[in-house]
Amino acid sequence: MSCHVITDRSESVDVLYVDAPQDHGTDSVQAFVQALSQQVRIVRRNLLLLEMMKRRRLLDGQLEVASEIQEKLTPAARCRGEHWETAAFYKPAMWVGGDFCDLWALPDGRLAFAAGDVSGKGLPAAMVMSNLHAALRAATTFSDTPADALTYVNTHLQHSLIGGMFVSLFFGVLDGETGTLEFVNAGHIPPLICTSTWEVDEFAIPQNPILGVVDHPLESDRRVLAPDSTLIIVTDGVTEAGGENGEEFGTARVADALRQARDRTPEQLVQSVTNAVLRWRGMGPQQDDITVLAVRRTSGA
Repeated sequence: MSCHVITDRSESVDVLYVDAPQDHGTDSVQAFVQALSQQVRIVRRNLLLLEMMKRRRLLDGQLEVASEIQEKLTPAARCRGEHWETAAFYKPAMWVGGDFCDLWALPDGRLAFAAGDVSGKGLPAAMVMSNLHAALRAATTFSDTPADALTYVNTHLQHSLIGGMFVSLFFGVLDGETGTLEFVNAGHIPPLICTSTWEVDEFAIPQNPILGVVDHPLESDRRVLAPDSTLIIVTDGVTEAGGENGEEFGTARVADALRQARDRTPEQLVQSVTNAVLRWRGMGPQQDDITVLAVRRTSGA
């Protein structure tokens, strides 16, 4: 009997035993066993490679389906109501992302909209994003104010997030006819407001902590949007986008991009910001999910 250890990249993975007749020379049997073990090693490696390729194709297929599902959870690029108009851009850094962007009409005719960011990116953040999508929509069906809705969402997230994860979120409810906007900013980047005279100002400084960490009271704020004014909400994939020199894009450049928009529709405002970020990043890769949401109160004409 002869044996030979089968190695792969200097690691022992198996042993080949060959029972040969006694009248065969020891050297020839040993040479045969060694050659055979090399063939077994090559076949084994090819089989493992085929298995890995099969699993990768399966994973890619599942990621494509997950990407399609997430795309359906994000708002259309353009939406219009009787007293409002919106535009949105959403691009994850990976197959799926953790940025949150949603808008929907409430039964009383008001427009609910939200944009935020789940810590991290990729599949874990995307799963939290889907959880947040369902929880927030459900909360608005039984809550009287945005603060009540996010209080429920905050408690829900505390029981479903793993350690170290959190959510920043801006959530608003707009009465397009009166212009009344009731909102909660839970630790998110302050939105920008473009007035009808195209002045660009910071809209709201965060007054509430991030979601999903600890119980805390949430407070709503209220403002009236003048006709033809537009609220712009972005995530840190925009403001923290690194330029070729390593400098971050920043909120001031977001405001500059809004002022430079051509026809200044919500869609053009969103496109102006995303194009500016793309130019700023240059040949560098997209490091984080990017979301830009524009909500305008129209004149109703």
